[in-house]
Amino acid sequence: MAHSPYTLSPQTDQVQRTKKSNLTEQELKVLTFMADGYSNTQIAESLFISENTVKTHISRIFAKLEAKRRTEAVKIGRDLKII
Repeated sequence: MAHSPYTLSPQTDQVQRTKKSNLTEQELKVLTFMADGYSNTQIAESLFISENTVKTHISRIFAKLEAKRRTEAVKIGRDLKII
């Protein structure tokens, strides 16, 4: 089956969805870990960043997705199909 030149590759599709949400690549990683139930400490250890940096990313995710809590941000991320 030939690929249509108009079909987005999975990677291109992910980039488009990320642009739609206006999240950075790192924020998207943090949101994905949040969806998997990771704590801030676990996210920090997994991404080799400080816990304060995780908290900053989460604050920015909330602002960009207009969410008030983690569960709401995850739901919006899933609704947008970015996670």
